[in-house]
Amino acid sequence: MKKIIVWLVLIGGGGLWASSGGNFLTFPTGARSLSLAEGGIISSDVEGLYYNCGVLASLTQMGFSFSHESHFLDITNDYFAFGAPIDDRRALGVNLGIFRAGSVSGYDSSGNPTKDYEEKDLAFGLYYSQYLLGGSQQPLRLSAGVGIKIINSVLGEDSASSFGIDGGFLYSFLVADRPLSLGLSVSNAGGSLSYYQEAAALPMTIRAGVGYNFDLLGNPVNASLSYNLPGGLSGYPGVGLEYILKEILSIRLGYVVGDEKVGVSGIKFGLGIKILGINFDYANSPHPVLGDNHLFSMGINFGPQMAISAQAPVSAETIFNRALKLYNDGRYAESIIEFNKVLELDPTNNQALDYMKKASEKIKK
Repeated sequence: MKKIIVWLVLIGGGGLWASSGGNFLTFPTGARSLSLAEGGIISSDVEGLYYNCGVLASLTQMGFSFSHESHFLDITNDYFAFGAPIDDRRALGVNLGIFRAGSVSGYDSSGNPTKDYEEKDLAFGLYYSQYLLGGSQQPLRLSAGVGIKIINSVLGEDSASSFGIDGGFLYSFLVADRPLSLGLSVSNAGGSLSYYQEAAALPMTIRAGVGYNFDLLGNPVNASLSYNLPGGLSGYPGVGLEYILKEILSIRLGYVVGDEKVGVSGIKFGLGIKILGINFDYANSPHPVLGDNHLFSMGINFGPQMAISAQAPVSAETIFNRALKLYNDGRYAESIIEFNKVLELDPTNNQALDYMKKASEKIKK
């Protein structure tokens, strides 16, 4: 009976999702993004591909991300993403979402058991992103992305397939020498799924967000404000804060202001730890019907760093901007190397010298 109730909540409309097809496409994913109140729209890693394919161009290395979300009664949501830069201005990516709602026993009109029924949904996406302004190593940049996803859904004895279009932008610039990012995306546009001869449009979702980076007690803080508008539902804003200690431990807190019936409102929290270059993340998101949702993610960047193309002028200013971005991202050791390159080209650049000293002090702390 409990499992039947869950099915009614998940696939029967029930106020939790709209009566559109492919409702699993509205599930937030990625432990870091979820704990920051779905702030992945301004993310700079491959996990953010789910929220905004425009972030893909910001990759300077190949990246892989995996997320597993566990609800009760065998309901799971898994997400895989991979992205690779073509050069310092373009990138390709793919992702795969797998949602399983478990199974329930079937009965005929006389109450006799028949067979079990299950819901299983898949979404595979292929994406392309490039910079329209600037590049991955520059503080002022605008990237755009587009993708197509193929969707297959199994509901009881019926199945349906469709396609959807994703698109997004990410604009970043400096404010008081700190990076500020603006994101806008549309997911699941076009297409519909037909169950039992009843067609339902995909839940087109619009997202917008802003992110800012600053220092607190000598460690970087990422702040985000996002707004999500799932198809057929009221929009809801969210705010997230991430505090990074020594480039190893991340403490995250988010809050979503939404309709209680939607089941996304309330506090989110999570932790992240970076070991040997691998990010391990956890998020907890309480739900009024399904209880606590636990989401685990793993992410890794690998391969050589993407070099700046030969056409780009490698001036002291270009290297300084790259070093400043590394500093603002909390990558102090790498920033020192870049600031030193600036001084080799321009020994009178006192600003680069000052930032080298600041970075050294932060490493010592």
